[in-house]
Order: sequence, then C-alpha cells, then structure tokens
Amino acid sequence: MKKANNWLVPLCTALALLASTPTLAKNYLNIEVADEILALGEQYQLSLSESILSEKKHEVNKKRLTFMPEDDKVFYEFTLSIKKDDKAWISDVFIFSNQKNFLDFNTLLFSKLVDESDFYHLDHKAGYNFFSSYSQHIPQGYTKLKAEYDKGLPHYFSYTSASTDYQAYLANIYPLSEKLKKAVKDTQATKVTPHEEIITDFISAVNAKRSAPLLKYRDPKASEKNKDIYKRGLQTLFAYFDKIGNPSKFEVAQHRRYENINQPGVDYYLVEILEHNGQLDNKIEMEFFFSDVHGKRYIKEYDITGIHFQ
Repeated sequence: MKKANNWLVPLCTALALLASTPTLAKNYLNIEVADEILALGEQYQLSLSESILSEKKHEVNKKRLTFMPEDDKVFYEFTLSIKKDDKAWISDVFIFSNQKNFLDFNTLLFSKLVDESDFYHLDHKAGYNFFSSYSQHIPQGYTKLKAEYDKGLPHYFSYTSASTDYQAYLANIYPLSEKLKKAVKDTQATKVTPHEEIITDFISAVNAKRSAPLLKYRDPKASEKNKDIYKRGLQTLFAYFDKIGNPSKFEVAQHRRYENINQPGVDYYLVEILEHNGQLDNKIEMEFFFSDVHGKRYIKEYDITGIHFQ
C-alpha cells in the first residue's frame, strides 16, 4: 500500500496472535430438522458434515440433532448432502453456536445467499439478529423461492444451483446474494470501540509505558514473526515518545475504508501527532490499520515517522 507521506516508514507491527480467533467454550450444537427434510430420508441418504472437506459426518435421521462440533466457533458453515444412486445435492447450512438452530427453508436459503466469512466482523448477537430478520432485505425473492421450495426439495436444490442453469442462477439467486451480503457488510457489531478512542488509548499507553492496553488490540491473525517484531520494538516505541516529549494529542488527517474479498475490511487512519517538541522531526505522523473480528476491533498494523523495525 502506498504510504501517504515519504517520512513514514513501516514500523512493521502487524500485531500478534492473542491465541486464536475468539472462541467459545465447548458446547453441544442443537439442530431441529424440518419434517419435509426428514421425510427425504425415506428415499435419500442425508448427512451433515462439519465442512465440505470434513470427514466428520452426522446422519440426518431424527427430528433433533445434538452433537459436539470439532471446533469452537462463533458461526459454522456445515454441508448438507442428499444422495441416491447417481443423484446428489449439496447445500451449505449456516449454524450458530449457543443457539437453537433449524434445518429448514429459512436456514437453507440464508446459507445459499451468504457465507460464514461475511459475518467475520460480527459478534454472535449481531449475527443472529441479522439472520432472524434477513427476509426483510429480500421480501419478493424470499417469497418466490419459498414457492419453489414447496414444490419439493430436489426441485429446489436444482432450481438454486448454478451448475443446473447458470443463467437462471444469475437472474434469480445472484442478485439476492449480493443484496444480502451488502446488508451484512453494513451491519455493525453489538458494541465496538470507536477507532479514534482506540488511537487515544494506544498513545496514552505508549506514554505510560504500559504493555497490556497495547496487547489487547493485537490482531488475532497476526503471524508469529510479526508478534516477535512487535515485542522487540515496543521498548523503542516507548523511547521514541519520550524523545518527542510524550505528546498525547492528535488530529485525523485521513480515513479510508478498504474492502477485502472473503476477509474483513480494513479501516485506515493517518493521524498527525500534535504538541511534540520537534526533536526528531517537524511533523510526526502515525498510520493505523484496523479490522473487526467477531465484535472486537483490532489493530492490524501501525507505522510512525522515521522508525523501521526488522
């Protein structure tokens, strides 16, 4: 990414793994199966796998499925497989942790239109609230596809499949998916700390030489290499602010939003540090790159004028 100022040199602080993506305590998942799906078991073999590549499968042969998933996650994307001889259909199934789930039309359509990655920035509450009212974003499409579903599940799966008729998929499914994905992207987590408040806390912690407030904003997907860079560079950053008089005020010079495919978007902030003593440079600027992960806001990277760590 092109830097906004030639004086800015990467501090290379893509922050470190806290441990992993925020997880939940191990809990059983509960999924209630709709009668029309359960009835398919008389003619077809139905199974639910924990991902399209997972070998762990659960037979869909009773009204309520209860099992312990392999991984602790906020949102899951399972795969429903329906097979008989040479006929087979596969469908994503969006599942929520710590929540009663339903394997029915409402869930199958939702799972068809969005991906688990679309919800990466949302916490459980915000994600489930969106799911509970998603039909409001696509009322006509929802009603139309429910009518196709009522004609029978084999018909519905063929109707919504891109491989059956790609042009029909582009006309009937893709626009709904794009609309719903945008609505998810525009949905905010239940409670996240404003970017400028995090910058204020960050600078305050640097001036006070307190590591804990800095560490809580580490990006959970940072590499071990960047973790080490951050750890070794922290004392230098403390010394840097000592040399410029431990200023605490700043003003935002620039803010941009960058969207990523199948990854959380990034908010970029360029701020000018105010009321410093000018000992290191006349103009001191910092860059911050933020991303939201399941309701928490992290600093992916930050840069500062004239410093480079390797």
